[in-house]
Amino acid sequence: YTSLQDHDQETKRLISPADKMAKRTGDTGNGSHPPAYHRKSFELEKIKFEEERKKSRHLQEQLAHAKESKSDSQLEIERNKAVIEELKNNARDDRNTIANLKKHFGDNDKRFEEMEDEIDELNETIQRLEQSL
Repeated sequence: YTSLQDHDQETKRLISPADKMAKRTGDTGNGSHPPAYHRKSFELEKIKFEEERKKSRHLQEQLAHAKESKSDSQLEIERNKAVIEELKNNARDDRNTIANLKKHFGDNDKRFEEMEDEIDELNETIQRLEQSL
């Protein structure tokens, strides 16, 4: 190299776009991420999980209200079945979210027990609702 500047240019040329991206995202290249990345990832997944729980609770309230009104029209029954199906999909999505989180954080993380308990309760509620239709 004729100068330090030439050396720097050569170094920059050799850094691949993937390396640049890894530097930006915090990926260390060995499949692990810095703790801040994991915290952020968990918080984002937890927020997504909470949003799904809110939707599920809202759907459960709709069903409960429909049951109270005792309107047994076929249209109402079909609508309730659709709501139950959506609740099932939400529960399945939540299970997948937890499975993805466990891959990152390990199965023994206590935060998942609470989330799984909520999903178990949701599934029990879904079964009761299905039986009542």
